[in-house]
Amino acid sequence: MSGRSIYIDCTQNMAELMSRYPAELTEGVDLHIGDPSPNELQEIVRGYAGVLTGHTVLPNSLLAKNAGTLRTVVFLGTGVGNYVDRAAGEALGINVHHISGYGDRSIAEHAFALLLAAARGLGQMDREIRSGTWQSFEGVELAGKVLGVVGTGAVGSELIRIADAFGLTCLAWNRSGVAPSLPCRETTLKELFREADAISIHIAYATETHEMIGASLLNSVKPGAILVNTARGGVMDEVALISALTDGPLRHAALDVFTEEPLGMASALIGMENVTLSSHAAWKTPDASDRLMKRGLGILQSDLAAPVSKLTDPADER
Repeated sequence: MSGRSIYIDCTQNMAELMSRYPAELTEGVDLHIGDPSPNELQEIVRGYAGVLTGHTVLPNSLLAKNAGTLRTVVFLGTGVGNYVDRAAGEALGINVHHISGYGDRSIAEHAFALLLAAARGLGQMDREIRSGTWQSFEGVELAGKVLGVVGTGAVGSELIRIADAFGLTCLAWNRSGVAPSLPCRETTLKELFREADAISIHIAYATETHEMIGASLLNSVKPGAILVNTARGGVMDEVALISALTDGPLRHAALDVFTEEPLGMASALIGMENVTLSSHAAWKTPDASDRLMKRGLGILQSDLAAPVSKLTDPADER
């Protein structure tokens, strides 16, 4: 232990990225390369005042054991509640942060790439060519079609702008309303599902959005509609989705997120030709990684430099 903080599940890519940063940004931050086992975790965290975590669960028991020294946990992403109990940490005097906004453009571009792949059957053609079958499929031309965007936060708004430039007409629904500056028409969720030729999901996962996209909505879409999800797997009723893909009316689903990750080989989605899959990779570009890492290190430095009573407010994580 040479620093005051540790990045407990640093990937090789992130380590290489950090090696190019100025020393003042990374000074005092130790790296543990790879995923720690639950048995290793306590020993890895022991004695550090700050922890960076990308995808490792920090149980409440670990927070309690280290409350005397641990001051700050920075989750490198938005879905902190799946990995760290913020309320439990802060009750112990440990500030728990998340980072948002770092991958908005990257995720929107990935969602649009999935839409294009689904519309033209690229995944299936790729698989068949590699297996020795040469067959051309008839696809869908997107210009002039209607894209429904569910959730117009930063990612959904970015997707609307991309789709508008590509020649699609956009419908949008958002729980708190749609910004009038966006090139789209605000509508109800039910109308969006009924009218759109393709639908892209961009809502945060929470108790009130659990399996919000269920059978009634999925069965109401136009025959041949496409569904894209780069938000969270938990907002989708996967059983209803599989049914709508098997028996109609959905033509294709393009998914980057799933109820359980990694997606197991036993999942029905694995064997479906009308499903395009990616591995929760929508945000993964060098640009997004750089923004994420610099913001995480900045929060860590700010917290550990401040008196305990003046730790960074989580509301400032933008």
